[in-house]
Amino acid sequence: MVVIGTFAWSSFRILNKIPKTDVFVLILVSALTVIFDLAIAVLAGVIVSGLVFSWENAKRIRARKHFKKDGTKVYEIWGPLFFGSIAAFNEKFDVKNDPD
Repeated sequence: MVVIGTFAWSSFRILNKIPKTDVFVLILVSALTVIFDLAIAVLAGVIVSGLVFSWENAKRIRARKHFKKDGTKVYEIWGPLFFGSIAAFNEKFDVKNDPD
């Protein structure tokens, strides 16, 4: 009854305009509220939203490479660095072609 009473039914009209991950969280929280209760649904929604946010931010690592006059190569890395960004982080380095 909580979902039926508080759900914004007009949100179905904009489902194709919002990110797919937000649609997934919306449907997940609604379904979990019906199946279990609102507390479990909100907890699951927060966890899934946090994981999606982390995954998306892991792709936002940037790197700039340049050589100094003495021949050394310098990497400048910026962006959110955490456990989920290791793959994107490793792609920024070209160890085989780096100078000794």
